[in-house]
Amino acid sequence: MSGARWIFGPAAVMFLIAAGFAARDTFENVVRQAQWSSLATAVVLWSVLHLLSPMFTWVLLRGFGTPLRYAEVLSIHVNRLPARYLPGGIWHTVSRVADLHHRGVGRTQLAAMVALENALPVSVALVLGGLFLLAAGHDWRAAVLCATGGAAILGCVPIALRHRAVADCRVGARTYCLTIAITAAFWLIAATAFARYWTSFPHQPGTGLAEVYAAYLLAWATGFVAVFAPQGLGVFESVAGALLRGALPFAGAAMLVAGFRAAILAADVIAYAIFVAFRFASRSPRKARIDTVSGGRL
Repeated sequence: MSGARWIFGPAAVMFLIAAGFAARDTFENVVRQAQWSSLATAVVLWSVLHLLSPMFTWVLLRGFGTPLRYAEVLSIHVNRLPARYLPGGIWHTVSRVADLHHRGVGRTQLAAMVALENALPVSVALVLGGLFLLAAGHDWRAAVLCATGGAAILGCVPIALRHRAVADCRVGARTYCLTIAITAAFWLIAATAFARYWTSFPHQPGTGLAEVYAAYLLAWATGFVAVFAPQGLGVFESVAGALLRGALPFAGAAMLVAGFRAAILAADVIAYAIFVAFRFASRSPRKARIDTVSGGRL
């Protein structure tokens, strides 16, 4: 397992670099056409989400009776960010699970964690997306259907965790409500980042903020359930483009939405670079002290 981690890490970083290189034309177009302040705000907001995502895992594992430090969970999350860009779209989760298991988290708890990390985001996205769709004045039937469907999933998850096979993974009401709150905060910040990105283009159609939020959340949820599309690629852009096209043709709106992936990539690179720099800075004084002590002994 230790050897696999040494192989896996460099491979993931190489794919991250390759993804950035492949998206260089998209980066150029986005930067050239967008307003810098709004675009920079979108990137910063998405970078901040890397502090919030590990909080979900940290709270959940503490609810399972496995108290890891938040700093440990954060380190694992950010250290494995390059794995998002490995083919398949699942390797960030797989590598995090391996690291958490190495720190003593049980297999059953990890399985329940992965299930909740998949069920809660899509259900909360549907609830919030439906509410924003309703606020935007769209078809209230579709809005109610989305919100009700998401709420139904949220209601079924605790029931599923009561099964005997996962008896050590039952989530208390307080922990469950807290994870829902963290997920809702994540989506509100993520949707705000997308809204800042969308409005950074002077030629984008004049859509309301609630409509932009709804389009992002529902497009992500649709891309998530479309298992045939890794990371919702193509599905997310198509749904969001259809909801936001306004004065733009569908293809133009979809391409504009696709550019947001470049902003996410930039945020991931920034977060990972900060992590590497911090890790290097924290190790350098320790190494210097060891060298000094060793030199003194000689």
